[in-house]
Amino acid sequence: MTQCSEGERAILRLLPPVGAESGGPLGPGLLSRGILGDTIREIQARITVD
Repeated sequence: MTQCSEGERAILRLLPPVGAESGGPLGPGLLSRGILGDTIREIQARITVD
């Protein structure tokens, strides 16, 4: 994720993993399923590595 600053990555790391919590937009639901859920998980994984 070279397009995000370190500050932006730090803020994104504060979000819970997609599907992990029952409330909010990243909870179980349409954002946590299928290709979209896979893509969000990939982004979250790359943010934690950088």
